[in-house]
Amino acid sequence: MTNQMTKQKPLPRRDFFKSAATILGAAIVIPSLFKNLPEASAEQKRASKDPGADSLDILDEKNPTAMSLKYVANHATAKDPLLTVERQGVAFAKQACSGCSLYQLPGEKSAKGSKYAPCQVMINQQKGSSYYVSANGVCTAWMKRQG
Repeated sequence: MTNQMTKQKPLPRRDFFKSAATILGAAIVIPSLFKNLPEASAEQKRASKDPGADSLDILDEKNPTAMSLKYVANHATAKDPLLTVERQGVAFAKQACSGCSLYQLPGEKSAKGSKYAPCQVMINQQKGSSYYVSANGVCTAWMKRQG
């Protein structure tokens, strides 16, 4: 009786190929999901160590991603009603990129008399890295920084 319990059916060829195709597809797709993360490669880390003001990839308000999230570089000039609302118990007057959890403080740099840092939402698809946004900016993706 124990002999029958330990016998396993061989894996049918069709099931084998389905499993192999699934694993191969996952091996191709999963790495591409992570390639746009702000610190995806050692080369990007080296490049971001000490970029000059001209080499910062600063987000332009006319960029399609910026426009879709209603990004403005100067919080004081925001007029869009989607921006000027209270979020997560924080009045609009106290919302700025520097207080957002998506604003990467460790990467903050000074340029053109202002502070800029990479934003986890504003991705430059051609470079595969985050755009730098103004510390005084704001957009509809603003999320209160914890702590």
